Amino acid sequence: MDSEKSQKKEIKKDTKKEAKEELSEEDKALKEGLELCVMRLTDAELGIRLNAVNQIKKEIKSSTSTITSVPKPFKFLKDHFKKIKEVYEMLPINDQSKLEISDVIAILCTSLDPEECLKYTLQGTKKELETWGLEYFRTLTSNIGKLYSEQLKTKSNPDLSEVKFIIDIIVPYFMHHNAEAEAVDFMLEIENIEYLMNFTTLHNYEKVCSYLCACSYYSSDAEEFTKSLSLCYKIYMQHKIFPNALRIALKLNNSDLIHEVCRACIDKSTLKQMAYMMARHQIPYNFDDEELNQILANSFLSKHYLSVGKDLDVLGPKNPEDIFKIHLEEKKGTLNQEFDSLKTNLAWTYVNGFVNAGFCQDNVISKDITLS
Repeated sequence: MDSEKSQKKEIKKDTKKEAKEELSEEDKALKEGLELCVMRLTDAELGIRLNAVNQIKKEIKSSTSTITSVPKPFKFLKDHFKKIKEVYEMLPINDQSKLEISDVIAILCTSLDPEECLKYTLQGTKKELETWGLEYFRTLTSNIGKLYSEQLKTKSNPDLSEVKFIIDIIVPYFMHHNAEAEAVDFMLEIENIEYLMNFTTLHNYEKVCSYLCACSYYSSDAEEFTKSLSLCYKIYMQHKIFPNALRIALKLNNSDLIHEVCRACIDKSTLKQMAYMMARHQIPYNFDDEELNQILANSFLSKHYLSVGKDLDVLGPKNPEDIFKIHLEEKKGTLNQEFDSLKTNLAWTYVNGFVNAGFCQDNVISKDITLS
């Protein structure tokens, strides 16, 4: 009986596998078409080879994928990947189809051989790279980052001139496809973050600066930290976001940049906000407006504090017992009751002073004092 059950289970498993492996009519047609194109890559006529490789390109570009699946052309070409590379190696250097086949190999490398994606991209037509999509560019950024790291071991100034045209395509592509963080990571990896200035717009500058500021805390040295924040400052100034530019200048503790922001801003409301920020950090500056100078001197601090307290309805004095929540404590015995009383009075005095100092009245010392 047990053997019969096990046999039935195996049969069920086999039928499930066959059901999974069974392709739809559309998928069968696609697979057969791609296999035919691979066969035609070895044809003696250039025209047939070009038609075959262009058809493969077309199928790859038109394919759709999800986060959890690989595009179907990639699946069907996986078994032919080695053969395609062999065909490429056999063709002469001046053969036009060789360049086109190199493009196909480069895009297939994103999932089949990521380490060689850049190699075949450089040997290909070098045209319409942006049509291959985000995953292709992610693979290229990884390859270029490794190339930079390898050169850095032997050269003080690595030369990326050979791949500059790829960088010029990748960075704007990332910036315009909601992948600003990846663009920043890429530029940090090859130590060229100033290049991001060329592609910041009103739609993406905030993402770039926020991510760059966050990355600056993980900088390897003070120079990299300063470089990252300085770029944020320039971007904010470029888009006239003066309060954020001032915030970066304060982080850098650079008085020249602080003065530059104050001179560049002409809006009175924005200047008030900046004056309060500078007052908080006790930064000296001489504004042309007397009201701004008073704000900078913290002359209105107490007035505004009381005004906020009034709006929040928290001007009333607080009792220390509300802070200690005495009603929740367990009652102790009578031992050392005199000593405990001294400690309690001292604690109440300190807490009463600190909690009620801001609003100038309390229930312990100055009951008769009222707010003017």
